[in-house]
Amino acid sequence: IMIDPFNNTITGLEVFDNYNNLSLSSLNNVGFGDSLDVYFRLNNETQEFPLYEMSLPLMALFDNNTNMLFGLSLLEWDNSIDKYHAKFAIMEDVKDDGVENYNLKLVYIPTEVETQVNSTQGISIDLIAQNISQISLKNEREIIFNPDYSFTLNTKFNINFGEEWHILGYILDNSTYYRTREIIPYKATDPIGAETMTEYPVDLHGLIGDSEFVDRDNFLLEYIDRENYNEITPLYEVVNGSIAYQDYRIMAAWIDYYAYYRTDYPNQFMLIINWTANNEDLIAFDTDFLITYKVMQGNKITPAVFETFEKVAVPIDFRQFSYDTFEWESQGWTDREILNTNTVQENSTIFINVAQDQTIQVDNSSIGSGIIDLVQVWNKTGGTFELLNNTYYNYSISTQNGVDALRLTYTGITTTDIKIEYSYIPIITLTHYPLESMLSNSTIKILLDDHYIDSQLVFNVDYNISGENFDELIFYTFKTSLYPEYG
Repeated sequence: IMIDPFNNTITGLEVFDNYNNLSLSSLNNVGFGDSLDVYFRLNNETQEFPLYEMSLPLMALFDNNTNMLFGLSLLEWDNSIDKYHAKFAIMEDVKDDGVENYNLKLVYIPTEVETQVNSTQGISIDLIAQNISQISLKNEREIIFNPDYSFTLNTKFNINFGEEWHILGYILDNSTYYRTREIIPYKATDPIGAETMTEYPVDLHGLIGDSEFVDRDNFLLEYIDRENYNEITPLYEVVNGSIAYQDYRIMAAWIDYYAYYRTDYPNQFMLIINWTANNEDLIAFDTDFLITYKVMQGNKITPAVFETFEKVAVPIDFRQFSYDTFEWESQGWTDREILNTNTVQENSTIFINVAQDQTIQVDNSSIGSGIIDLVQVWNKTGGTFELLNNTYYNYSISTQNGVDALRLTYTGITTTDIKIEYSYIPIITLTHYPLESMLSNSTIKILLDDHYIDSQLVFNVDYNISGENFDELIFYTFKTSLYPEYG
């Protein structure tokens, strides 16, 4: 019996990118990493070919310009629209903007009773760069700063005049360093079978397309020997590309880079181990690998250093470019830091034998700041202090010797001991460290309704900023300066 193969034709082709129907006749913008959903029929049939229930039909995606295979996808029948469905992720090189980067064609891979069929319609796409793990594909990723603060970069940016340009990343020196004994979990069931090859992700993502991010010619692999009191035991070591040590359980081991277009561990460095064929020699218990490897990216530079034993900031001379003056600046203003002026309460010392119509005064709080308000007054009765009725005193807050003081006049008949509870604003720690030379130009603003206005508070008179980092704000005349006008 001679069976003639089926001659299929791809019909009813539709391609979607994030639910957007792509054109089959004009250029389409497709983002790097996007998934294309392809729907079609074979020979306009609205029912699935019965043979596919017993086989695995495949659809391939090629670039028509280079005849390069971009991916394979299993076919699924979508009963909602009576079409086959395939899915492809587009992770190829980003080329020039505004022109065709790739011309996609579909190739149906047949079963033994069918013939291969290509789509007669191509999909023209311009691949658009997108941020993948905060790294832009169109960016060469390095900005080299020169001693005169100029810089060079191999990156093209389209920026409109007046727009801000924000660069996020790390400032690195040009050194290399070793990442020491990174932990990789190992299960005894990993190397099953003769000469089984296993792979483990290294906890360090490289730059997109940069397979030299890690020096793969220098690494050390160890493990924790649970049968020998958790002793750290070497398994495999490579020095300058040559094997320096090899355990009998491992035939070979290496670090590999999986490129960003792979579906498994994209843009990831992997530890690959090819185990011995003798299962009895393998590590028979769950444990941890310890891998040490050389990183070629340089160490991070930290703008400020904080000593562990004291809160002191060490200034570093970083500069930014001002488009207002077209100059490099090393200092600037921080506007509108919100101050938490919530008060705290404390008690005065005891005033002894206060007589009728005698005025007593609390000069300042225990930290030297001005008094904000009276909370309550206590007088001594029968050996204990009790709350004094406010009909037996009056008080005012006025500036005395440059600080808001609390003055209280006792109007009771009986001579007594008095203790005063009052409130004040504690020292406020600023979130920004100002320069000492700029403190005299600082201002305190008041938010009224929806706008700020300058207060009349004067630095070093009504308030002061001190401390080792000049970040401690104290008020002397807050009550008398602000309350008469804004209270």
